[in-house]
Amino acid sequence: MSQFFVRARNVASRTRSGELLPGKQLSHTVAVRKNDATFQPIVGVVFDTGAQHTVIPAAVADKYGIPYSKDGSLAVDLKGATGKAVGYAGQATLRIHGLPGWEFEVPCLFVEGAERMLLGLPDQLRNFDFKSLLGGEGPDPMAAGVLYSLRADHAGRSVQ
Repeated sequence: MSQFFVRARNVASRTRSGELLPGKQLSHTVAVRKNDATFQPIVGVVFDTGAQHTVIPAAVADKYGIPYSKDGSLAVDLKGATGKAVGYAGQATLRIHGLPGWEFEVPCLFVEGAERMLLGLPDQLRNFDFKSLLGGEGPDPMAAGVLYSLRADHAGRSVQ
């Protein structure tokens, strides 16, 4: 069974009123296919169960040559927990660190002003089963996190 572990990290976020709230965040390394067909690792991709879309910051895509179009017909006005933004609908090919031999084509939004890449819940559910683990239960005995297992009916393709 193909599995990988995503460690929960302590983070803090601010409410709209400026209050600081402690919390946990799942982040992991994901590589994204570039224009030259190589893959660029992106460290700290948030596996966001509250996000309805996978998001790649437009600045990251521009910096590394990750293909997308700024065609006005693909523009989407977004409003989320962190404010308003403009995104461009597209596709990205991803490889997940710790899950060799598989890549995943996912619909995503390339968002102006986004600070971090997010793997949205629909792409997580489409491809993986997952289980929360407390410290001492997973492959890292000191860390809490989530164990992801490749679903039998996943949408990935083998690259072996």
